[in-house]
Order: sequence, then structure tokens, then C-alpha cells
Amino acid sequence: MKDRYSVIFPFFIVLLIQLLVVASGFNDVVNGHLYGPDSYMRLNRVLDLWETGQWYDSTIERSNAPYGEVMHWTRPLDMILVAGAWMLSPLIGFKSALFLWGAMIGPILELAALAALIWAAKPIMAPQGLPYLGFLFIAQPGVVRDFIIGRPDHHGLLILLFLLFFGLTARILIYPFKYSRCYLAALIGAVSIWVSIESLIPVFLFIAVLVIAWIKAGGDFARKCAHLTLGLFAALALALVVEAPPQDLQVQVFDKISIVHVGIAAASALVCWVFYRVGELGPVTGILRYRLFTAGGGLLAMLAFIQIFSPEFFSGPMVHIDPLILTSYMDTIADGAPLVRSVEEAPLMMFFWLGLAFFAVPFLLCVIRRERDPGAWLYVLVGLAVFIALTLYQKRWAAYAETLLVIPSAQLLVVLMDWIKPRLRQVFHNAARALLVTAFSLGIPFFAVGVMTPDKQQEEPQKAWRCPLGEASAFLSQLKGTRTILTQMSFGSALVYSTPHRVVSSGFHRNPRGILDTLAFFSSTDGRRSRGIAQRRQVNLVLVCSGHPESKLYDPKSEQPTFYGRLISGRHPSWLRPVTLPMEDNSDFLLFEVIK
Repeated sequence: MKDRYSVIFPFFIVLLIQLLVVASGFNDVVNGHLYGPDSYMRLNRVLDLWETGQWYDSTIERSNAPYGEVMHWTRPLDMILVAGAWMLSPLIGFKSALFLWGAMIGPILELAALAALIWAAKPIMAPQGLPYLGFLFIAQPGVVRDFIIGRPDHHGLLILLFLLFFGLTARILIYPFKYSRCYLAALIGAVSIWVSIESLIPVFLFIAVLVIAWIKAGGDFARKCAHLTLGLFAALALALVVEAPPQDLQVQVFDKISIVHVGIAAASALVCWVFYRVGELGPVTGILRYRLFTAGGGLLAMLAFIQIFSPEFFSGPMVHIDPLILTSYMDTIADGAPLVRSVEEAPLMMFFWLGLAFFAVPFLLCVIRRERDPGAWLYVLVGLAVFIALTLYQKRWAAYAETLLVIPSAQLLVVLMDWIKPRLRQVFHNAARALLVTAFSLGIPFFAVGVMTPDKQQEEPQKAWRCPLGEASAFLSQLKGTRTILTQMSFGSALVYSTPHRVVSSGFHRNPRGILDTLAFFSSTDGRRSRGIAQRRQVNLVLVCSGHPESKLYDPKSEQPTFYGRLISGRHPSWLRPVTLPMEDNSDFLLFEVIK
């Protein structure tokens, strides 16, 4: 009974954490604010779908003015948001219902992910460790970020699907072949890839694990791989038919599901079926070197297939994106930045985001060494190696690594408690358990921030900026007609959502000209160039927040002042007229009207 309460208790803590986020003002959803530009753009996209009914048209007409912006996102999360908003719309109207459901979708997905984690880990770890999973999971920084209230984004959905896929594939590794298990895992994997092609990594990571298991032990692993990949191919093909219009089914794109990914799934299915059929030959595949030779030939065949039919796949999902964007604006996005940018900050960042790894990975290696059949634990270790490396490359992968880390960490807590229990009285045993769980879940990130950064206090504090976008949006919404606003890209999608106006850029990679024009407008030292951009883009208003972190792109240290520097210093050109915003005097927003 105590264990049951221990398992359930983290679900209430999730709700408490989300309430604290709102109460602290960190994410002010009560006053209509969402977490980051992606959240607003997702709601813009869903509103357009609801109002127009155009399933295949993902253009946001009022972004990238006057041309419109095509998004790379796909429809699964859109439909979840539409479904929830539709159910609430009779009470408060669709747009208000969409905001409410969108704000709540993160905590709801986190509760589902917490249940999925406990289910996924059941066949791997000791039962007495299951209550610890929830406490560890909800305290991870990447998990908190991806499921935070007011963030209607696909990252939380991806973690939920990752846990479901992991739970099914761990059972595929451990238990004998079962059709339903293989095809259900294939369906979950395909839906995850449909949501975002970043899921190619966990899906094909498991396919690689299955192939390695077949090389090592033979058995029914090739059969499992064959049916899993066949189901993956079929489900991805169906997803592509649903997502893309008929004329685009054969178009190769790399930042969302396309014929490229369906083709790779088909090739992997063909290779795994060859492994399966070769395995039925009996004595030949009973020898390790023959299985290794067959697997090597299959891998080379797959690589050759991709190289012949879609060589750009190896250049990554951003292969068609202007390199200038990748080296300027996109590098400023926190989730896309490396975990460690300098040697000095390495201990802090590693311990804050991946602190459990310092304890869980050595313990996991000991478990694998002692276990007679450590198949599932090896799967966890391989996953950790991949996702920790990816997290070092881009912080956006942290939640995947953290999710896997909590499983061996919970098992480590079981071992520690088994060691402590006979040495302490019951009352002290309960206190020791509470102390250990708290130390593992909260102590590591707090230690990183509080103890490992003493020199931070000696640094010169950065200038705080105050740009109340809600107040600015309210004023802009009162202006008659539809205006085109050129502003910092971080504000673009929010202005599209909260005003009737157009913006030049919202900072998404499929809008290269909008990003480059915004960069050129603000960073130019020639006012004539900035005016030419304003004329070409039919700009009516220029909105600037001085001191915003994005501003470092526009005001590099140089001898000549940039156009952004001139605006914030009060040296605006004659073709711009200042507009007084009805805000507090300490606001850092500056608004200018373009004089035709």
C-alpha cells in the first residue's frame, strides 16, 4: 500500500510544480502569455486550420509579410489541440479554448509520460524501484522545460511517445516474439517520426540494437526486426499520405516526414527480412562470423541505397537552409545551442543537465557486468551513449538522456536502500530513503547552481530588459487596419497571434528571407539599405526592444553605429516617426511609424 502511494504521489507533485511556475510569474499564462515563440506559432497554425479547413496548406499568411510563411511542422499535435479546444469551445469560444487547452497540454502530457515511464521500466528493474522513478523524472531540468505549463509544443509529446516506444521495444528484446508487440511498437515509432523527424534516432537506434542482438545471439531477433521494420514502413507510408497533398508525395524534404524517410524504412525492412530468411537456413547462420558478414552487407546496401536515391539525407535536416542563418540567428536559440560552450562552464552545465549520469552510468556498467543476460540494460546504456552525446551537441536532446538516466538511478536507489535497511531502525530508514530520493532528484541541479558557480556573482551583471509584449500587443491591436510590423524575431509569432497585423519574420528556418532581411535591417550601417528593406516589405511600423538578448545580433561592436544602435540611442532617421506607447516609463519598447 505504501508503494502504491509512493507511485501516485509524484503525479500530485507535477501539478504542484506547474502551479508554482504560474504563481512565480515565470510563465504568466494567467495574463495570456505563453512559453516562447514556438508556442504562439503553433496556436497560429491551429487557428488557421480551424478557420480555413485547409489541411495541406501550412502557410501562415501574416508572417514573412507580404509573402506568407510555410511551416515545417506536421499535423498530429495540431489535431490534439483542435480536439481539446473543440470540446471546450461551447463554453468559452474556440480561440479562448485553444489557449486554455494549449497552456494545459504540457502538464497533461507530463502526467501521461509519468505513467508511461513506470509502465516502460517494469520489465527491467526491481519493483521496489518503481516509486522512485516519478520523483527523479519530474525533477530533471530538460523534462521540466519540455512539459512546462503554457508550452503547446511537440517536445513533450515526443518524450511521451519515446517512453511508449522504449517500453514496447524493451519487451521485444526481453520476451519471445509476438506480432502485436512488434507492430504496435512500429506504429508508435511511425507516429513519433511523423510528429518530428528527430525521432528517427530513437527508432533506428532500436533497430540497430536488434541487429546487434541477432549478430551476437541469433535466435528470433531477426524475425522481430523484420516485422517491426515492415510495420514501420507501412505506418510511415500511411502517415505521409495523410500529411502531404498528392502532388507532394514524391517530393524530397528533410525537415519533416517525406518519401525519403518512407524509402529508408522500406530499405531497412527489406534488409531485416533478408536477415530473417537467411536465419532460417540453419547451420550457416549458426556461426557468428556469417551473421556478422550478413549484417555488414545489409548495412552497406542500405547506405548505398540512401546515397543513390537521396544523398542529401546525410547532410541533416537543415541541408536546404541558408548557412548564414545557421551561423547567426539559429545559434542564438537556446535549445539548439551546445550544452557546453566553454571549458569554464563545463562542470556546471554537465552537472545541472546530466548530473545523474555521474552516478547512474558507473552503476549501470556494474549491473551489466554482473547480469547473466543484461540485454535490456545494454539497450539503456546504448541509448544513454547516443543521447548524452547528442545533448552535448544540442541542449534540446537533454530530456531524452534524462529520461533514460532515471531508470538506472532508481535501481541504484534500491541497492542503496537495501544496504541501509539492516543497518538502521525503521524510523531512520524512512528518513534515509526520503533524504536519498531528495538528494538524487533535487540535490544535483541545486548543487550545480548553488555550489559550482561561485564566480558568477563576481561577473558584471547583464542589463535587465523590460518589454511587456502583452501591453504592446494591446495597443497595436487598437490601430485601424492591418499593418506590417518589423520587429525582433522573438516577438513575431506572438504579435501574429495577439494582433491583426503582419510581421516580417518569426524566426523559423523555412523563412530565410524574413530572417535575413530582419538581420540586414537592424545591423546595417547604411540607413538607405534599411529603408529599402522597409519599402520592399511594405513595413508600416518598427518595434524595438532595447537590451533584448536577440539584439546582440544587430549591434555588434564596430566603429560605425548600426541602424538598431541609432534607433535605441534616439538618432532615428527622418522617415521614421516615434510613436508613444501607453506603458510605464521604464519600458524598453520603442515604436516607430514609417513615413511614406
